[in-house]
Formats: sequence, structure tokens, C-alpha cells
Amino acid sequence: MKIKATTNAKMVRSSSPLSTADPRLTIPSPDIGTILQNATSPGQIHLSTAKSTADKKAGAFNNNSPVPNSSGRTDVEGCCFWGRGVIQTTGVCNFGKLNWYLGARAAEDGREAMYPDINFCEQPDAICSSEEHKELKWIAGMFYWVESLQSYNVGGWNYIDELHKFVDNGMSGNSFIDAVSGIVNRGCHDPPCATGDVDGKADRSNNFYKVLAEFDI
Repeated sequence: MKIKATTNAKMVRSSSPLSTADPRLTIPSPDIGTILQNATSPGQIHLSTAKSTADKKAGAFNNNSPVPNSSGRTDVEGCCFWGRGVIQTTGVCNFGKLNWYLGARAAEDGREAMYPDINFCEQPDAICSSEEHKELKWIAGMFYWVESLQSYNVGGWNYIDELHKFVDNGMSGNSFIDAVSGIVNRGCHDPPCATGDVDGKADRSNNFYKVLAEFDI
């Protein structure tokens, strides 16, 4: 598998489009070292080190000095499964679940499948690139919500129970929204989690109430 992103940031000092390939083969070291010093204004770039120059304004990837992760790994195994869709479906496990329940694996086992011709493990980019199934970016998000969030029951915090409490109490306050944001963004209901605090927590709750207002709830 070899995948390259179709979009990337165009501001000064941004990196080239994210790319990844077969683990330990095509790209033995990860595209993790972004050469920020290559440019200080739009248009400046060292072509000798840039992988992508079309409409680039700055930055490039440098694989000469791989940066290991916390486990000491410097290969790109699993990196094809970066976030896609409305809720940023990410990781081997989440794409595997999509394939097991909705994709080619379900069809192979003789089970009913919404997308029997799509192998999400081999074509993770299908979530956003499929012309035949443009709804997939939403379906993937809804699947994650049902499979991972609605079933959340950790440390005495049960999603369904807390949802009923939130509605019964007039849908006021941010505690429920913040907890849900924590689960989606960081994997726990009481952030900061091991992975950090919720990104854009205030924006998430504000946007939620904007949606409620539009629905006149």
C-alpha cells in the first residue's frame, strides 16, 4: 500500500502532503522531520529537499534523520490509516471494524454488508475518495459513534445513562458535552486523558448549542 494525501496546508512553514507506504520497505523512515527553516516567506523552498513543489509555499520532509516514537519505532507501519471522514476515523483497529461490519470482510464471511466491494483495510482512502459512495465519510463517522461512543461505559460513566440525564435536566450545562468531546477526541470522559486535554473544547460545546438552536430545541 502506498498513499499520499491530496491536500495540505499552504501557509508559510507548512509541510508537504502527508504520505506513507508499505512498512519498512518503500519509506523506511517516517516523513516526520519537517524542514521548517527552508522557508520564511511564500514561494521560498529548497527544491533539492522538497518532495512536492506544486503550489507549495514552504517546508519539506526530510527522512535522513528518523525520529522514533515512544516504542522506538521509526518505520511507518500502520500510518496509512490516518484520520478520514467527518469524525476522523483513525487507526488499524477502527478501519478493521469498518471492514468487518460494513465492508469486504463481511461479504467474504457471507454476512450482510453495506459496501461488499470495498476493503477498508486495503483502501482506507475510500472513505473520502469513493465517487460511487460519497456518503461514506458520514457513514464512517456514524459507525464510530454507534460502535464506540454509544457503547462507552467506563469508570461509572455510561453514555446512554448520561444522555438521559442530560435530556431530563433540560440539556443545560457543558459537562455532558465536554465528556463526549473527551471520548471522541482523547478516548476518555474525564480529560485530560493520557493523551492530553480536549482540543478546542470550548468550540465543541459552542457548536453543539448552535446546532440545537438551529433545530429549535
